[in-house]
Amino acid sequence: MFDNDNILTSPRSIALSVDASSPLQLVLDEPQQSRLTKLRLMTLICVGLVLAAGVAIYGYAYFGHHRNDPSFWHISLVSLLFWIGLSQGMVALSALLRITHASWRYPLNRLLDIGSLFGLWGPLLLPVLVITRRQIYALGSSDYRDNVWRLSGPIFWDALTIGTAFLAGWMLLYLTSLPDFAILRDRAGEGSKEKKFYTRLAWFWRGSEHQWRVLRRAEGVLVVGILTTFVGSQTVLGWDFQLAAARNWDSSIFAPLYTLSSLLGALALAVLLMTIANRILRGRGFFNSEHYNNLGRFMVAIGLVWFYFRFCDYLTAWYGHLPEEWLIQQSRTSTFPVLVLLMIIGCFGAPVFGNMIPAIRKQPWASCTISLLVLVGLAAQRYLDTVPTFAPRYGTQALLPTLPAIVVFFGIAAMFILTYLLAIRYIPIISWWGIGKSQTRIAQRKMGNTIVTVMVEDPPLWET
Repeated sequence: MFDNDNILTSPRSIALSVDASSPLQLVLDEPQQSRLTKLRLMTLICVGLVLAAGVAIYGYAYFGHHRNDPSFWHISLVSLLFWIGLSQGMVALSALLRITHASWRYPLNRLLDIGSLFGLWGPLLLPVLVITRRQIYALGSSDYRDNVWRLSGPIFWDALTIGTAFLAGWMLLYLTSLPDFAILRDRAGEGSKEKKFYTRLAWFWRGSEHQWRVLRRAEGVLVVGILTTFVGSQTVLGWDFQLAAARNWDSSIFAPLYTLSSLLGALALAVLLMTIANRILRGRGFFNSEHYNNLGRFMVAIGLVWFYFRFCDYLTAWYGHLPEEWLIQQSRTSTFPVLVLLMIIGCFGAPVFGNMIPAIRKQPWASCTISLLVLVGLAAQRYLDTVPTFAPRYGTQALLPTLPAIVVFFGIAAMFILTYLLAIRYIPIISWWGIGKSQTRIAQRKMGNTIVTVMVEDPPLWET
């Protein structure tokens, strides 16, 4: 890959340089006292929100006096589906950037891959998902028990698809972190606890040509597996919590809508995480206007496709005008007009029209504003896709969010934030060997009176 005249510096050499090793210092060095205080305060706040959500679920509702509160259980379901979809969408976005051979992906992949660690909360979240489902259908709001899914079917398929998707993400994160763990192992002080810890994590990695080749092939296989399991899990969730809830609902367009929504939310979170990482790394230049520009373009594409499927969903019900389906559509548009407006602005208006102007989408503050609107719109969409199905049985007032339900939403959000707070303490938020490959893609060398530009690219994943 590199010639004897050293036209290009090896990625590992660049990874060991001072500028590119900023993420390394975040792992090996103790943070400054002011930053340590902020991190501890944020961690305590997140832990408090998680505990408050647990108290709300079990103390307020399940074992409390509000067990038959439809609003609480439906908002809890929306919260679970929202954050599970976003975390899986981040890993799927990372896989898409790899499989499309995007040259600007290297600093971003690790930030997205860490999102898979949200699945480690599964022992806490899966029981809540099961309890929420049973409570919703125990209220007698649909003919669910006569549905072809049967009682144990959805629980099994939900756990299988979600768990498989997260497992593939964990494998990709660990394998692509092996070279970074090896550098941490080599740079840690002799006899230190960091040396022992990263020696175990790095395992057998020595950086031989054979290991790099195997890593590349494993990455290609896992990328395909991640995309497959992501689409499968979002399809099961879309069909399960929408189609199974309404006996006479025949539309199956929820599957692509769920998938597209998760990808759109992953793009929004990627923008926010990039901005936060740049502040943590004190503007080292890992993320620049090129990343904001490309993610903004991606948002435009996903937003347009999302609008197409959403419009088709509404048009199908309008054209058929079956009483049962049209009643549910009316419950979404006329009963919850504010949420519909938020959904259209967040999922279509902000990502499409907000990112159409290059000068806007290249600005971090503008991209972050658009991303926040996208997340609000996606939360409204999850509500509209799940809750209004039951509106004809309960009425509007019985399904509006209450304070305990809002606590559950922010408690699960705190789980997501805690995932990153704990992960970046032990895993570099940016891959150094990826940064090395990014910085060595282009080099210039003077040959006589001519400047020769040399570009080095890895082969696409499908060629491995």
